[in-house]
Amino acid sequence: MQQQDNIMVGVERELALAPLRIWIVGSLDVVQPLVWHGAQVHALDSIDALYRELAIVPCDIVLIDTSQIREDVASTVAHLRRRDDLGVVLLVDPATPEAVAEGLWAGADACLPQRPSSNVLAAKLYSLRRRLPGEPAQVVEASAARLPEQG
Repeated sequence: MQQQDNIMVGVERELALAPLRIWIVGSLDVVQPLVWHGAQVHALDSIDALYRELAIVPCDIVLIDTSQIREDVASTVAHLRRRDDLGVVLLVDPATPEAVAEGLWAGADACLPQRPSSNVLAAKLYSLRRRLPGEPAQVVEASAARLPEQG
């Protein structure tokens, strides 16, 4: 008898991030997919709110949608780079080679298109977390829709 409860719909296996803590400024479109991947996500509406939150509550990675902030991206990244235990990822639009290079030269750990695939985003954030100081995030199997048993 085939164990159909082990078959996942959509992809053969999903990896989830736990307990990866991500603070997001701007793009709310990525919040739910990251939560689905097991990340603890906190959405903020401004860079000032991010700075206030970081002073109180630690996180692993900051994800900033550059099209949604008024502050200078290079100055913001330089300020965040003062912490060596914090990953900085930028969502850039348009994701031209020039925009990506500008973000990387400013000190970001990664630059992705403004609307990245949720799997690519989750994989990139988990990969970055493995390289940061401290205890690495665990990889766990994400919950997914399962095929019903046939009787």
